[in-house]
Amino acid sequence: MSSMPGELDFNAFTKLASSAFPKPEQQDQDLRKLMQMLDHDDNGRVSEAELRQLLITVGEPMTHQEMDLLFEEVAVDDLGFLRGDELVERLVHAHVN
Repeated sequence: MSSMPGELDFNAFTKLASSAFPKPEQQDQDLRKLMQMLDHDDNGRVSEAELRQLLITVGEPMTHQEMDLLFEEVAVDDLGFLRGDELVERLVHAHVN
C-alpha cells in the first residue's frame, strides 16, 4: 500500500517516537543526577520549595496545579523536604506494571 506524502507508516512512527523520547532508563539516570545536585546535605532529601522553583523556571514551566498533583504523589516532611529517589520512582516507573 502506498503512502500519501507526509504520512507516516507504523514502522516510521515507532522509529521516530523511540528516538524522540528518552527511554525510562535514561530518564531515571538523568533525574537521579538532578536529585543529587539538589541534595545539598547528601542525605537523599531535596527541598520541595527549591524543586518547585526549578520546575517553573527551567524548560517548559509546570503550572502550580501540575506541581501540586506531582507532590501529592510523594511524602513531604514537616521541614519541606522529600526523598529524591521516591520522586524519581514515581515519575519514571509508576506507569510500568
